[in-house]
Amino acid sequence: MDTSIALALNHFAVHFKGFLPLFSDWMVYIVALSAAAWVALHHMGRLKAMIIDGIYTLALPIGLSVVISEGLSKIFDRSRPFVADKEIQLLVPHNADGGFPSHHMTVMAAIAIALWYRNRNLGAALMVLTIISGIARIGAGIHYPTDILAGLVIGAITSITIHRFTKTSRARALRSR
Repeated sequence: MDTSIALALNHFAVHFKGFLPLFSDWMVYIVALSAAAWVALHHMGRLKAMIIDGIYTLALPIGLSVVISEGLSKIFDRSRPFVADKEIQLLVPHNADGGFPSHHMTVMAAIAIALWYRNRNLGAALMVLTIISGIARIGAGIHYPTDILAGLVIGAITSITIHRFTKTSRARALRSR
C-alpha cells in the first residue's frame, strides 16, 4: 500500500514539477521562519522573554525531535522510493540516503504543535503547511507515506511531551522577565 500511494502521488506530481521544490524542500524554512517571527513579534522589546519562549517553544521541541528522528534513521535503514522502485521518478534533487522517518516532517510537526499551544490559529496553519509539504515529498519520490506519518508522529509527540513537562516552568520564567 505504501508503494502504491507513493507511485500514484508521484505520477500526479509530475504535472507540478515547477511547484514541488517550494512545497517539498522550502516549506520547512517557511514554517520555521513563521514560528520564529511569531515568537519575536510576540515578545517585541523583551529580549529575555523572546529567548526563553524561543527555547521552550522552538529549540527544545525541534532539538529533541531531531535527536529521536536521527536515532531512528540509524536503526531503520529504509531506501527512498526513487531508489527502491524504478517506476517512481525523483522529481526534486535528493540524496539516495535512508528516508525513514522524514526529518522534514519531524521538524515541521514539532514546530506546528509547539506553536499551536501558543497560538491556535498559527499552529493550525503551520500544520496544514506541514501536511501539504508531506504530500509533496511523497509526490516528489523522496518519501513513502509511512516515512511522513512517522515524522509527523515523532514531532507531535515530542512537542506535546515537552509542553506538558515545561508548561509551568515556561510560564514562571516568562512572568519573571
